[in-house]
Amino acid sequence: MWLLNHWRSRRLYVDIVASFFLLLLITCAAISWYTYQNNSSALINIADDLILQTSRASIDKTIDYLEQSRTLTELGTQLITSSKDLNVENKQLLSFMKWGMRSYSFIASLYIGTEDGKFLQVRRLPPNATYRADPAQLLPGGSYYAIRFVDRSTKGAETEVWSYVDQEGKTLDTETLNKVMYDHRGRDWYQNVNQSRSFKWSDIYVFNSSQLPGLTAANPIFSGNQFMGVMAADIEIAVLSGFLRDSKIGKYGKAFIVSSKGEIIAHSHLENTSIVEGNKIRMVLVNDLKDMTLKMAFKEHVNNKKDKFVFQYEGNDYLAYFMAFPGSFNKNWGIGVVAPVDAFIGTAKATNYRILLMSIIILIVSSLVVLLIAMRIAKPIMTLAEETKKIRSFDLQGDEEVKSSIFEIQVLNEAMVAMRQSMRTFSKFIPKILVSKLIKTGQDMAIGGKSRKATLLFTDVANFTTLSENYPPDKLIIHLSEYFEEITQIIMQSNGIIDKFIGDAVMAFWGAPTPDRAQAIHACVAALKFKKRLLELNRKWKFEGKPELPTRIGIHTGEVIIGNVGSSDRLNYTALGDSVNLASRLEGVNKMYGTEIIISEEVYKEVSAHALARPLDVVAVKGKNRGIKIYELIGLMGDDPVLLPTEEQTEFCKLFTKAFQVYLEKRWDEAIRIFQEIVTKFGQDQTAVMYIKRCKEFKKKAPPKDWDGVVHLKSK
Repeated sequence: MWLLNHWRSRRLYVDIVASFFLLLLITCAAISWYTYQNNSSALINIADDLILQTSRASIDKTIDYLEQSRTLTELGTQLITSSKDLNVENKQLLSFMKWGMRSYSFIASLYIGTEDGKFLQVRRLPPNATYRADPAQLLPGGSYYAIRFVDRSTKGAETEVWSYVDQEGKTLDTETLNKVMYDHRGRDWYQNVNQSRSFKWSDIYVFNSSQLPGLTAANPIFSGNQFMGVMAADIEIAVLSGFLRDSKIGKYGKAFIVSSKGEIIAHSHLENTSIVEGNKIRMVLVNDLKDMTLKMAFKEHVNNKKDKFVFQYEGNDYLAYFMAFPGSFNKNWGIGVVAPVDAFIGTAKATNYRILLMSIIILIVSSLVVLLIAMRIAKPIMTLAEETKKIRSFDLQGDEEVKSSIFEIQVLNEAMVAMRQSMRTFSKFIPKILVSKLIKTGQDMAIGGKSRKATLLFTDVANFTTLSENYPPDKLIIHLSEYFEEITQIIMQSNGIIDKFIGDAVMAFWGAPTPDRAQAIHACVAALKFKKRLLELNRKWKFEGKPELPTRIGIHTGEVIIGNVGSSDRLNYTALGDSVNLASRLEGVNKMYGTEIIISEEVYKEVSAHALARPLDVVAVKGKNRGIKIYELIGLMGDDPVLLPTEEQTEFCKLFTKAFQVYLEKRWDEAIRIFQEIVTKFGQDQTAVMYIKRCKEFKKKAPPKDWDGVVHLKSK
């Protein structure tokens, strides 16, 4: 059904262009299939031959290198006829061992051990090698070989001396170990030769000197018919991995040497084939590898005794080939090669791509004109669709018109321009930001509402009734519109929503339709900014001969019902509830105290960390018995210098707060003194004068014992 609907609403240029490219698909598919089938078979055969040759060459090269080690040790045994010949003073023997190390770079160490406990070793040093006795100290620069001589021939006088020489054989430094720990006669490579009295390849083990895995070629040394010792050469396993790495098997082929136990002896793509487990080192097993292709190939080879096969992994075909080392090697090793088929038939695929590309170029040239025509038709239609989306999101900026020589598109463009202009006119009657937020939140425009926390702000122009009676109505409307424009912009910039204009009053709220954690701060910012701006406007209006518009503001934070209210023909997104009424009443309370911005105790709790305000009174508005504390908002701390209070205002609030607290504690004389100090120091203050009068009355007639400071207001 979805495909059917999608096909029925496909784009115009798709039909035009698809017809030409359908021919392209059929032509390219036919040519590519024919070429691929003919070339793939030939390339697979070539791949088989390449893998076979690589496998044989890798085995031959590995055996050849290992046999060279065997030959070298056989030659070395001819230089020793007795245990006395084994010492660091035997220049002929040392020269031979150094020559062997230089000539066969794959040999890590060359050494001789005798039955009476003497051991002579020439070892190639790694970079940044350190002293044996002090591993924290680097060897002298240029150290290339370490010559180790252990003498256990005299019990109780065992010695172990290390000499460090450069490539020319010059001794750079020597150290003697305090304690001789190494005894070659207990090592497997020595005991195996001692028992068999013949050449032996050791199993893979960790070398004592380098702590790296490898194997040893060991030959017996005889003095006449008497077994005298062993000469051996160490080959690190990493060398074998280097052989495999040099054997290229396609672009992504991998080769590995594996034992019958599943141990990875060497790997073309793995630097280290050993794993450290605690204090022990073991060889990596095939099952340890993360490469699933090697695991699958080895499992198929072992379980089904297959040496050559093709298998699949994640939708890709792979070639696998296994070959055993010859029996003369005396090690149950084998070499495995795994390579993606694409590595070998990539040439055929590349040919297909080239043929396909040629076909595409030929057809594109012929269809280019049709494509351009289709896009010229489709582009203005899509532009109109994007403009329609903007209008739907209430984004009415811009006057982009679509240019087209097609009559139907011209008619559609004219209709869109007219619709945008109509929406601009309509947006003057509703809060544009509110509509935009409602659209983004996806709220249904049905009648109903939700309870949520919001901050309400009410404004009212003082003495507006008198002003409206004495000022021409037409001029008053223009004058009031300028006033509303200023307050609207400030509220919107402070993340607020204009709910409605009620005559000269404004109702606004924060916290809906999207949540606002800083709603109380935003409302206070808006109130203070408008207060500052109104000072400038009133000076300007006075200069222009227009009436000033002093404004009172009330702000309260509380739970309200916010939603769509009205009828099926006309809705109003507004806030309802007791908190709305309280905010409205607070605006009117300004008259009683001679203030401009009153905030409730709930608002003060939200902004007290940032606001400068003075407590005005504890009042119960008309219709309420419970009193609330109210404050006059003076300023806000922060980065905006316009909102910062002056030092005089800070001092005034501090002194007034003290006086108000004394008043609540019924200390009338002290309260009168502080309030009079306020009037003397800061000038006439209506609230301070009111409290002086109130305190004097309480002195004459004390309030009831249950007096809590609440003033019950009789008017709105």
